[in-house]
Amino acid sequence: MQFRPLLLKKEFQQNSLIYLFPLPFWFVLLFLRATNGLGALPDWLVMVFVYAVPLTLAVAYGLQAFDVEEDDQTRDFLLVKPLTISRVIGEKFTLGLLITLGWSILLVLSLKPSLFEWPKVFAVSSWVFGLLFIAITLTFGASFVAGVCVKGPQKLLVALVVTIGSLIWFLVTWSSLVTFILHNHFLSTYPWSVTTLFYLSGLIFAISALSFHLIITNWILQQRPQLREDRPFFTVLIIIVLCPLLSIGMNLCINTPIRGAYFVGAELFGLDPSFWPIDGVWSPDGTCIAVSGSANRIGLARIGSKPELIYQGKQEGEKKVTDLTWSPDSKNLAFCEAGQIYILNLKDKKRIWVGSGSSPFWSVSSDELVFTHESSARTELETSHGKIPIHNIVIFRADLTTGTVSPYTDIKSDGFNWAWNSLNEDIYIVSPYGQLYIYSENSTIPLPLPEFDNNERIFLTQYAFDPDRNEYKLTVFSMPPSGNREAISAYYYSFDYLTSQLKLIHKIPRFSYSGLILNHKNGDVLYNLNTTYIHEQIPGYREESQ
Repeated sequence: MQFRPLLLKKEFQQNSLIYLFPLPFWFVLLFLRATNGLGALPDWLVMVFVYAVPLTLAVAYGLQAFDVEEDDQTRDFLLVKPLTISRVIGEKFTLGLLITLGWSILLVLSLKPSLFEWPKVFAVSSWVFGLLFIAITLTFGASFVAGVCVKGPQKLLVALVVTIGSLIWFLVTWSSLVTFILHNHFLSTYPWSVTTLFYLSGLIFAISALSFHLIITNWILQQRPQLREDRPFFTVLIIIVLCPLLSIGMNLCINTPIRGAYFVGAELFGLDPSFWPIDGVWSPDGTCIAVSGSANRIGLARIGSKPELIYQGKQEGEKKVTDLTWSPDSKNLAFCEAGQIYILNLKDKKRIWVGSGSSPFWSVSSDELVFTHESSARTELETSHGKIPIHNIVIFRADLTTGTVSPYTDIKSDGFNWAWNSLNEDIYIVSPYGQLYIYSENSTIPLPLPEFDNNERIFLTQYAFDPDRNEYKLTVFSMPPSGNREAISAYYYSFDYLTSQLKLIHKIPRFSYSGLILNHKNGDVLYNLNTTYIHEQIPGYREESQ
């Protein structure tokens, strides 16, 4: 049987004046936009039109939906074309909602088109228009319920109460479930992340709309028992109650070493902004983790908690803080921002500029810092691996007690991740082809990395000095020649710089790499999978470090 919306024509005829009421105001907005007059409007007034006016229209359209259904025209219509109660409610609800949403879209397009943004998984601000869309729907539904079930002036009060309750219900349910999804690396992995959130929002919205419909239907059937229809009303009520309870429970049960947010929805109101870590490094004393996030932010996190913001750089473009490095006394952080080296004092949160460059490295005494600046001059060397680039790396030395910066040394190497031993002035660089080069004042000594697969290529090396054992811990990351980041290998080495002995502690073959934070004291490691983390322990690391 073909479905035909029989009530639409009648609805337009009865309520055309109400539905078209915003039209002249919209023409005024179009005129102001065409004459560039919108630029003179204050931001608060634009926000009123974008948010308050659509919600007000939703209340007005919902409350009046059944106000004109007592005249002879409606009775005659229903006598000629008898419809079920559900059919009447469904068509009136759908038409009013579509018109309300249509005006809302036109107002947003006219005043703030930037709200139309494709949702990004970890940017809650990009979901504003979608959530506004749902808020308008819930407001209309609540007002529709009040308009049907309540008579007299008190129905406006009922509409406001039901609207507030519906919005709180949706915000709690949606935010709790989204928070859970974003902390689950299986659900938050692209491309399923955005799709999952879309389906989640649609499911919650569908439950809300069905609930409104059944509330109205059952109220009418209580008033008119002779029109009895079988509706699973109590089943939906149970779902309405269980959804927030279940979502809150899932949120509370999140088991992740670093949380990006406690309640995603709070960020929409400027409360408890989220902090999704991109990279991080464990403090030398093992008490906390310094993490970098989007928008040039640095935070301090402890296992099971959300990072505490300690530094906010300039939010320009896609720049981010890199090369986070702890001082050995755990009192300062060195980092790179937009090609500049800074030191952040963790006590007073003051930032000190050091110089232009990258890859800062601390002295054992925490009173000196060295960093590199790769010159534009490069050469190529013909080897058994083919032509490889040779980097000309200029290293500067900053004395933090005197505030002086001076050239330290100049090294040519095919590697680029390096470390500095301030005790004997040696420089360590790991080659992409599995060699650790020791650059001293008068010599260069190559040491092969034990048990390294020579078919792989090293793309990253992390160093950490262990003063208790007078050795360095090296974490070496390699990938196959194809560059497949789904098949990364990690090698953990200990290097005794007094005896020049390298020892393999552990190897993790063939895993998907997004980032890794290693506690060099005890071997606790956090694997970053799409900004969510997994906490593991490297086998044999504790025994090797004792």
